[in-house]
Amino acid sequence: MILRRHDRYYARQYLTSLLASLTFLSVLVIVFDMADRIDDLPKAARQIEAAGRTRVGVLVEYYATLLPFLWMKLIPFSALIAAGLVFTWLARANELSPVVTAGVPSVRLLAPILGIGVLLVAGMTVARETVVPDLSRRHDDLHRMFKRSGRGDRLTDVKHLFDRDGGRVSMSAYLPAPRRMEAAWVTFRRQPTPAGPRDVVHYYPVLDWEPATSTWVAAKGGTRCVLDARESGADATAIAVGAKAPVAMRPSLLELTLRQGTALGFSSDEIATLADGYPDNPRFRLLLHQQWAAPVGTLVLLLLGLPMVYRLGRSNVFRAFGTTCGLAAGYFFADAVLTDMGARGALNPVVAAWSAHVLFGALGLVLMSTVET
Repeated sequence: MILRRHDRYYARQYLTSLLASLTFLSVLVIVFDMADRIDDLPKAARQIEAAGRTRVGVLVEYYATLLPFLWMKLIPFSALIAAGLVFTWLARANELSPVVTAGVPSVRLLAPILGIGVLLVAGMTVARETVVPDLSRRHDDLHRMFKRSGRGDRLTDVKHLFDRDGGRVSMSAYLPAPRRMEAAWVTFRRQPTPAGPRDVVHYYPVLDWEPATSTWVAAKGGTRCVLDARESGADATAIAVGAKAPVAMRPSLLELTLRQGTALGFSSDEIATLADGYPDNPRFRLLLHQQWAAPVGTLVLLLLGLPMVYRLGRSNVFRAFGTTCGLAAGYFFADAVLTDMGARGALNPVVAAWSAHVLFGALGLVLMSTVET
Protein backbone atom coordinates (compact mmCIF):
# COMPACT_ATOMS: atom_id res chain seq x y z
CA MET A 1 0.00 0.00 0.00
CA ILE A 2 1.59 3.29 -1.13
CA LEU A 3 -0.38 5.60 1.16
CA ARG A 4 0.00 4.71 4.81
CA ARG A 5 -2.21 5.82 7.65
CA HIS A 6 0.12 8.62 8.70
CA ASP A 7 0.32 9.81 5.06
CA ARG A 8 -3.45 10.21 4.92
CA TYR A 9 -3.48 11.90 8.31
CA TYR A 10 -0.79 14.45 7.43
CA ALA A 11 -2.30 15.06 3.99
CA ARG A 12 -5.72 15.67 5.55
CA GLN A 13 -4.29 18.09 8.09
CA TYR A 14 -2.38 19.91 5.37
CA LEU A 15 -5.35 20.20 3.02
CA THR A 16 -7.48 21.57 5.85
CA SER A 17 -4.87 24.22 6.64
CA LEU A 18 -4.42 24.98 2.93
CA LEU A 19 -8.14 25.52 2.44
CA ALA A 20 -8.36 27.69 5.56
CA SER A 21 -5.37 29.80 4.51
CA LEU A 22 -6.63 30.20 0.95
CA THR A 23 -10.11 31.14 2.13
CA PHE A 24 -8.78 33.70 4.60
CA LEU A 25 -6.50 35.38 2.05
CA SER A 26 -9.23 35.36 -0.63
CA VAL A 27 -11.80 36.94 1.71
CA LEU A 28 -9.24 39.53 2.77
CA VAL A 29 -8.52 40.56 -0.83
CA ILE A 30 -12.20 40.58 -1.82
CA VAL A 31 -13.24 42.69 1.18
CA PHE A 32 -10.61 45.33 0.43
CA ASP A 33 -11.52 45.34 -3.27
CA MET A 34 -15.23 45.51 -2.52
CA ALA A 35 -14.70 48.58 -0.36
CA ASP A 36 -13.57 50.41 -3.52
CA ARG A 37 -15.91 48.67 -5.93
CA ILE A 38 -19.14 49.23 -4.03
CA ASP A 39 -19.05 52.98 -4.78
CA ASP A 40 -19.03 52.26 -8.51
CA LEU A 41 -22.30 50.31 -8.46
CA PRO A 42 -24.63 53.36 -8.47
CA LYS A 43 -22.63 54.89 -11.33
CA ALA A 44 -22.97 51.68 -13.38
CA ALA A 45 -26.67 51.20 -12.60
CA ARG A 46 -27.80 52.26 -16.09
CA GLN A 47 -25.40 49.88 -17.84
CA ILE A 48 -26.36 47.02 -15.53
CA GLU A 49 -30.10 47.57 -16.02
CA ALA A 50 -29.66 47.89 -19.80
CA ALA A 51 -28.04 44.46 -19.77
CA GLY A 52 -31.03 43.04 -17.87
CA ARG A 53 -28.95 42.35 -14.74
CA THR A 54 -29.18 43.26 -11.08
CA ARG A 55 -26.45 44.99 -9.10
CA VAL A 56 -26.09 42.10 -6.67
CA GLY A 57 -25.97 39.56 -9.52
CA VAL A 58 -23.24 41.51 -11.33
CA LEU A 59 -21.23 41.93 -8.13
CA VAL A 60 -21.45 38.20 -7.34
CA GLU A 61 -20.41 37.23 -10.88
CA TYR A 62 -17.63 39.80 -10.80
CA TYR A 63 -15.97 38.14 -7.82
CA ALA A 64 -16.83 34.61 -8.97
CA THR A 65 -14.87 35.24 -12.17
CA LEU A 66 -12.07 36.86 -10.17
CA LEU A 67 -11.57 33.93 -7.77
CA PRO A 68 -9.76 31.49 -10.12
CA PHE A 69 -7.16 34.11 -11.03
CA LEU A 70 -6.91 35.17 -7.42
CA TRP A 71 -6.21 31.57 -6.42
CA MET A 72 -3.47 31.33 -9.06
CA LYS A 73 -1.73 34.14 -7.17
CA LEU A 74 -2.51 33.01 -3.63
CA ILE A 75 -1.97 29.25 -3.79
CA PRO A 76 1.87 29.43 -3.60
CA PHE A 77 1.67 31.55 -0.44
CA SER A 78 -1.18 29.51 1.03
CA ALA A 79 0.72 26.27 0.41
CA LEU A 80 3.73 27.59 2.31
CA ILE A 81 1.64 29.04 5.14
CA ALA A 82 -0.31 25.79 5.49
CA ALA A 83 2.92 23.78 5.73
CA GLY A 84 4.20 26.02 8.50
CA LEU A 85 0.94 25.77 10.45
CA VAL A 86 0.67 21.99 10.14
CA PHE A 87 4.20 21.06 11.15
CA THR A 88 4.35 23.64 13.93
CA TRP A 89 1.15 22.18 15.39
CA LEU A 90 2.27 18.56 14.89
CA ALA A 91 5.63 19.25 16.55
CA ARG A 92 4.01 20.97 19.54
CA ALA A 93 1.54 18.08 19.86
CA ASN A 94 4.49 15.64 19.75
CA GLU A 95 2.99 13.77 16.76
CA LEU A 96 6.18 13.63 14.68
CA SER A 97 8.85 12.15 16.95
CA PRO A 98 7.00 8.88 17.69
CA VAL A 99 6.54 8.15 13.98
CA VAL A 100 10.22 8.86 13.21
CA THR A 101 11.28 6.78 16.22
CA ALA A 102 9.23 3.90 14.80
CA GLY A 103 11.51 3.90 11.73
CA VAL A 104 9.76 6.25 9.27
CA PRO A 105 12.27 8.74 7.73
CA SER A 106 11.42 12.42 8.06
CA VAL A 107 11.57 12.86 4.29
CA ARG A 108 8.88 10.18 4.03
CA LEU A 109 6.67 12.29 6.32
CA LEU A 110 7.12 15.28 4.01
CA ALA A 111 6.30 13.25 0.90
CA PRO A 112 2.47 13.70 1.12
CA ILE A 113 2.91 17.48 1.32
CA LEU A 114 5.24 17.51 -1.69
CA GLY A 115 2.82 15.20 -3.53
CA ILE A 116 0.00 17.67 -2.92
CA GLY A 117 2.34 20.41 -4.16
CA VAL A 118 2.89 18.51 -7.42
CA LEU A 119 -0.89 18.12 -7.82
CA LEU A 120 -1.35 21.84 -7.20
CA VAL A 121 1.21 22.64 -9.91
CA ALA A 122 -0.58 20.34 -12.37
CA GLY A 123 -3.99 21.78 -11.48
CA MET A 124 -2.80 25.37 -11.85
CA THR A 125 -1.20 24.58 -15.21
CA VAL A 126 -4.41 23.04 -16.55
CA ALA A 127 -6.52 25.90 -15.16
CA ARG A 128 -4.31 28.53 -16.83
CA GLU A 129 -4.94 26.83 -20.17
CA THR A 130 -8.67 26.12 -19.78
CA VAL A 131 -10.65 27.95 -17.09
CA VAL A 132 -8.77 31.19 -16.50
CA PRO A 133 -8.77 32.63 -20.09
CA ASP A 134 -12.56 32.42 -20.53
CA LEU A 135 -13.28 33.73 -17.05
CA SER A 136 -10.71 36.47 -17.58
CA ARG A 137 -12.57 37.72 -20.65
CA ARG A 138 -15.89 37.65 -18.80
CA HIS A 139 -14.40 39.41 -15.80
CA ASP A 140 -12.95 42.10 -18.05
CA ASP A 141 -16.41 42.72 -19.56
CA LEU A 142 -17.94 43.00 -16.08
CA HIS A 143 -15.18 45.34 -14.98
CA ARG A 144 -16.05 47.70 -17.83
CA MET A 145 -19.68 47.79 -16.68
CA PHE A 146 -18.54 49.41 -13.43
CA LYS A 147 -17.19 52.40 -15.34
CA ARG A 148 -19.42 55.42 -15.68
CA SER A 149 -19.36 55.30 -19.50
CA GLY A 150 -18.24 51.72 -19.95
CA ARG A 151 -20.11 48.80 -21.50
CA GLY A 152 -19.26 45.14 -21.29
CA ASP A 153 -19.78 44.61 -25.03
CA ARG A 154 -17.58 47.53 -26.12
CA LEU A 155 -13.86 48.08 -25.71
CA THR A 156 -13.50 51.85 -25.58
CA ASP A 157 -10.10 52.34 -23.95
CA VAL A 158 -8.33 51.87 -27.29
CA LYS A 159 -4.80 53.12 -27.76
CA HIS A 160 -2.93 53.49 -31.03
CA LEU A 161 -2.04 50.11 -32.52
CA PHE A 162 0.69 49.48 -35.05
CA ASP A 163 -0.33 47.19 -37.88
CA ARG A 164 2.20 44.88 -39.50
CA ASP A 165 1.58 46.56 -42.89
CA GLY A 166 2.91 49.83 -41.50
CA GLY A 167 -0.30 51.61 -40.58
CA ARG A 168 -1.17 53.09 -37.20
CA VAL A 169 -4.71 52.12 -36.23
CA SER A 170 -6.95 53.90 -33.73
CA MET A 171 -10.69 53.81 -33.08
CA SER A 172 -13.33 55.09 -30.69
CA ALA A 173 -14.55 51.57 -29.84
CA TYR A 174 -14.21 47.92 -30.77
CA LEU A 175 -17.14 45.49 -30.51
CA PRO A 176 -15.84 41.92 -30.07
CA ALA A 177 -19.13 40.11 -30.78
CA PRO A 178 -19.80 41.51 -34.28
CA ARG A 179 -16.06 42.12 -34.88
CA ARG A 180 -16.53 45.78 -35.63
CA MET A 181 -14.43 48.92 -35.33
CA GLU A 182 -16.21 52.22 -34.85
CA ALA A 183 -14.75 55.56 -35.96
CA ALA A 184 -11.51 53.93 -37.11
CA TRP A 185 -8.46 55.86 -38.31
CA VAL A 186 -5.60 54.27 -40.24
CA THR A 187 -2.55 56.51 -40.68
CA PHE A 188 0.48 55.90 -42.91
CA ARG A 189 3.41 58.22 -42.25
CA ARG A 190 5.40 59.59 -45.19
CA GLN A 191 3.81 57.51 -47.91
CA PRO A 192 4.79 58.11 -51.56
CA THR A 193 2.28 60.13 -53.59
CA PRO A 194 2.47 61.83 -57.04
CA ALA A 195 3.31 65.09 -55.24
CA GLY A 196 6.00 63.49 -53.05
CA PRO A 197 6.02 61.77 -49.63
CA ARG A 198 2.92 62.66 -47.59
CA ASP A 199 1.02 61.38 -44.57
CA VAL A 200 -2.01 59.42 -45.73
CA VAL A 201 -5.01 59.03 -43.39
CA HIS A 202 -8.01 56.75 -43.90
CA TYR A 203 -11.15 57.37 -41.85
CA TYR A 204 -13.94 54.79 -41.59
CA PRO A 205 -17.17 55.33 -39.60
CA VAL A 206 -17.47 51.53 -39.39
CA LEU A 207 -15.13 48.67 -40.27
CA ASP A 208 -16.56 45.13 -40.27
CA TRP A 209 -14.57 41.92 -40.45
CA GLU A 210 -15.44 39.78 -43.49
CA PRO A 211 -14.48 36.14 -42.78
CA ALA A 212 -14.90 35.03 -46.39
CA THR A 213 -12.08 37.30 -47.59
CA SER A 214 -10.30 37.72 -44.22
CA THR A 215 -10.33 41.51 -44.61
CA TRP A 216 -11.78 44.57 -42.92
CA VAL A 217 -14.54 46.13 -45.03
CA ALA A 218 -15.80 49.73 -44.98
CA ALA A 219 -19.50 49.08 -44.29
CA LYS A 220 -20.35 52.79 -44.58
CA GLY A 221 -17.53 53.95 -46.81
CA GLY A 222 -15.01 56.49 -45.57
CA THR A 223 -12.58 59.24 -46.45
CA ARG A 224 -8.96 59.18 -47.59
CA CYS A 225 -6.90 62.28 -46.83
CA VAL A 226 -3.40 63.18 -48.00
CA LEU A 227 -1.80 65.55 -45.48
CA ASP A 228 1.01 67.98 -46.22
CA ALA A 229 2.67 69.72 -43.30
CA ARG A 230 3.62 72.64 -45.55
CA GLU A 231 0.01 73.38 -46.50
CA SER A 232 -3.22 73.94 -44.60
CA GLY A 233 -6.04 71.50 -45.19
CA ALA A 234 -5.87 68.13 -46.89
CA ASP A 235 -6.59 66.50 -50.23
CA ALA A 236 -9.63 64.32 -49.42
CA THR A 237 -11.29 61.64 -51.54
CA ALA A 238 -14.24 59.39 -50.74
CA ILE A 239 -13.82 55.68 -50.02
CA ALA A 240 -16.54 53.52 -51.54
CA VAL A 241 -18.92 51.43 -49.44
CA GLY A 242 -17.62 47.85 -49.23
CA ALA A 243 -14.01 48.82 -49.97
CA LYS A 244 -11.28 46.84 -48.26
CA ALA A 245 -9.39 48.69 -45.55
CA PRO A 246 -5.56 48.59 -45.43
CA VAL A 247 -5.52 46.79 -42.07
CA ALA A 248 -3.87 43.36 -41.80
CA MET A 249 -4.54 42.79 -38.08
CA ARG A 250 -7.02 39.94 -37.54
CA PRO A 251 -9.83 40.26 -34.96
CA SER A 252 -8.23 37.70 -32.64
CA LEU A 253 -5.00 39.69 -32.43
CA LEU A 254 -6.87 42.98 -32.20
CA GLU A 255 -9.01 41.86 -29.25
CA LEU A 256 -6.06 40.32 -27.42
CA THR A 257 -4.07 43.52 -27.92
CA LEU A 258 -6.87 45.64 -26.51
CA ARG A 259 -7.46 43.32 -23.54
CA GLN A 260 -3.86 42.62 -22.58
CA GLY A 261 -3.68 45.51 -20.15
CA THR A 262 -6.67 44.36 -18.10
CA ALA A 263 -6.82 40.61 -18.76
CA LEU A 264 -6.36 38.30 -15.79
CA GLY A 265 -4.77 35.59 -17.88
CA PHE A 266 -4.32 34.23 -21.40
CA SER A 267 -3.89 30.70 -22.69
CA SER A 268 -0.69 29.62 -24.43
CA ASP A 269 -2.40 29.86 -27.83
CA GLU A 270 -3.49 33.43 -27.11
CA ILE A 271 -0.02 34.44 -25.93
CA ALA A 272 1.49 32.80 -29.02
CA THR A 273 -0.88 34.88 -31.17
CA LEU A 274 0.42 38.05 -29.50
CA ALA A 275 4.03 36.89 -29.85
CA ASP A 276 3.57 36.20 -33.58
CA GLY A 277 1.72 39.48 -34.08
CA TYR A 278 4.45 41.50 -32.35
CA PRO A 279 7.73 39.68 -33.06
CA ASP A 280 9.76 42.70 -31.94
CA ASN A 281 8.27 42.66 -28.44
CA PRO A 282 10.21 40.15 -26.27
CA ARG A 283 7.67 40.40 -23.45
CA PHE A 284 5.23 38.08 -25.19
CA ARG A 285 7.86 35.38 -25.74
CA LEU A 286 8.68 35.65 -22.06
CA LEU A 287 4.99 35.32 -21.11
CA LEU A 288 4.75 32.19 -23.24
CA HIS A 289 7.42 30.46 -21.15
CA GLN A 290 6.13 31.91 -17.88
CA GLN A 291 2.77 30.30 -18.62
CA TRP A 292 4.37 26.94 -17.76
CA ALA A 293 7.02 28.14 -15.33
CA ALA A 294 4.85 30.20 -12.96
CA PRO A 295 2.90 27.27 -11.39
CA VAL A 296 6.19 25.58 -10.47
CA GLY A 297 6.68 28.37 -7.92
CA THR A 298 4.33 26.54 -5.54
CA LEU A 299 6.61 23.51 -5.43
CA VAL A 300 9.75 25.67 -5.15
CA LEU A 301 8.33 27.49 -2.11
CA LEU A 302 7.49 24.17 -0.46
CA LEU A 303 11.01 22.87 -1.06
CA LEU A 304 12.44 26.04 0.48
CA GLY A 305 10.00 26.21 3.37
CA LEU A 306 9.51 22.62 4.53
CA PRO A 307 13.09 22.15 5.81
CA MET A 308 12.67 25.37 7.83
CA VAL A 309 9.30 24.57 9.42
CA TYR A 310 9.83 20.84 10.00
CA ARG A 311 11.26 20.09 13.43
CA LEU A 312 10.88 16.94 15.53
CA GLY A 313 10.85 18.86 18.77
CA ARG A 314 9.77 22.29 19.87
CA SER A 315 11.64 24.99 17.99
CA ASN A 316 11.84 28.74 17.69
CA VAL A 317 8.86 29.52 15.46
CA PHE A 318 9.91 33.10 14.80
CA ARG A 319 13.39 32.09 13.66
CA ALA A 320 11.95 29.50 11.28
CA PHE A 321 9.42 32.04 10.03
CA GLY A 322 12.11 34.67 9.46
CA THR A 323 14.40 32.26 7.61
CA THR A 324 11.54 31.07 5.40
CA CYS A 325 10.52 34.65 4.59
CA GLY A 326 14.12 35.50 3.72
CA LEU A 327 14.44 32.57 1.32
CA ALA A 328 11.06 33.35 -0.26
CA ALA A 329 11.97 37.03 -0.63
CA GLY A 330 15.26 36.11 -2.31
CA TYR A 331 13.40 33.79 -4.68
CA PHE A 332 10.83 36.41 -5.67
CA PHE A 333 13.47 39.12 -6.01
CA ALA A 334 15.58 36.97 -8.33
CA ASP A 335 12.51 36.05 -10.38
CA ALA A 336 11.49 39.74 -10.65
CA VAL A 337 14.96 40.81 -11.81
CA LEU A 338 15.19 38.02 -14.38
CA THR A 339 11.67 38.75 -15.61
CA ASP A 340 12.49 42.41 -16.09
CA MET A 341 15.62 41.52 -18.06
CA GLY A 342 13.66 39.08 -20.21
CA ALA A 343 10.90 41.62 -20.89
CA ARG A 344 13.50 44.14 -22.10
CA GLY A 345 15.14 41.56 -24.36
CA ALA A 346 18.40 41.57 -22.37
CA LEU A 347 18.01 37.88 -21.50
CA ASN A 348 16.81 34.82 -23.35
CA PRO A 349 13.10 34.28 -22.47
CA VAL A 350 13.68 30.63 -21.50
CA VAL A 351 16.48 31.62 -19.11
CA ALA A 352 14.46 34.55 -17.72
CA ALA A 353 11.37 32.42 -17.10
CA TRP A 354 13.00 29.35 -15.58
CA SER A 355 16.30 30.36 -13.93
CA ALA A 356 14.90 31.43 -10.54
CA HIS A 357 12.76 28.27 -10.31
CA VAL A 358 15.66 26.00 -11.19
CA LEU A 359 18.23 27.68 -8.93
CA PHE A 360 16.02 27.98 -5.85
CA GLY A 361 14.43 24.59 -6.53
CA ALA A 362 17.92 23.07 -6.44
CA LEU A 363 18.61 24.96 -3.20
CA GLY A 364 15.38 23.54 -1.79
CA LEU A 365 16.46 20.00 -2.66
CA VAL A 366 19.77 20.59 -0.87
CA LEU A 367 17.91 21.88 2.20
CA MET A 368 15.60 18.87 2.08
CA SER A 369 18.65 16.60 2.39
CA THR A 370 19.53 18.32 5.68
CA VAL A 371 16.19 17.61 7.35
CA GLU A 372 16.74 16.01 10.73
CA THR A 373 15.70 12.37 11.00
